[in-house]
Amino acid sequence: MENTANKIEYLREFMLPERFERLASRVVNRTRYMALCLEDIFYPHNASAVIRSAEAFGIQQIHAVQSLCKFQPSQNIVRGTDQWIDLQRWDDTQTLVNHLRADGYRIVVTSPREGGATPSDFDIEAGKFALFLGTEKTGISDWLMNEADSHIHIPMVGFAESLNISVSAAIATNILTERIRANSSIDWRLTSREQEKLLFDWLCCSIRDVEKILRRI
Repeated sequence: MENTANKIEYLREFMLPERFERLASRVVNRTRYMALCLEDIFYPHNASAVIRSAEAFGIQQIHAVQSLCKFQPSQNIVRGTDQWIDLQRWDDTQTLVNHLRADGYRIVVTSPREGGATPSDFDIEAGKFALFLGTEKTGISDWLMNEADSHIHIPMVGFAESLNISVSAAIATNILTERIRANSSIDWRLTSREQEKLLFDWLCCSIRDVEKILRRI
C-alpha cells in the first residue's frame, strides 16, 4: 500500500466520517491560480491575520519575504490555520520574483496610488498571478514597484489614505477569489494529484501518532 490514494483510504478510518468529509470538501476549493506574497511584514498580528484571511478564501500558497525582519505569525491569532496552507519563506524579494516568473506567475502589487486596476476590474483571465503586499511602514519596496506587471489599489471614499495590511489582504483576496471561482474559463483548481497530496498532508496533520499508524502499512 504505497500510493497516496491507498494511504488516504487507510487513514480515513482513524477519524470520524464527518471530519474526513469536511477536509475533502475543502481541498476541492483550494487554488494556486492566485498566490499571496508578503514583503517584510513586521507585526506578528498582521502576519497572522493575513494567513487567516488567505486560508479562509482558499489561497493555498503564501510566500513571505524576510530580508528586513523575520516573518513570525502569532499562534494565538493564526489559531492553527497555518497548518492548512503552504508557507514558504524567502531571504530577498528578487529571488522570490524570479521563482514566481519561472513558474508562470504575473507579479501584481498593491499600492494606495490610483491609476492601476482595482480588485473588481483586474484582468484575472490573463493567467495566474502573485499578489504582493508590502511592509506596514513604507509599503511595497521601490524595486518591486518598478518590477511589477500590474498594480492594484482598493478604492476609498473617506479621508483615510490607506488601510491596515491585513484589511487590504482580506478585501483584495475575497474579491479576487470570488471572481476567479465564478469565471468558468479559468482552470483555478488544484490538479487531481495536487488535491490528493494535499488531502493526505491534511490527514497527517489531523491524526494523532500518524507516523506510527503509517508504519503499520
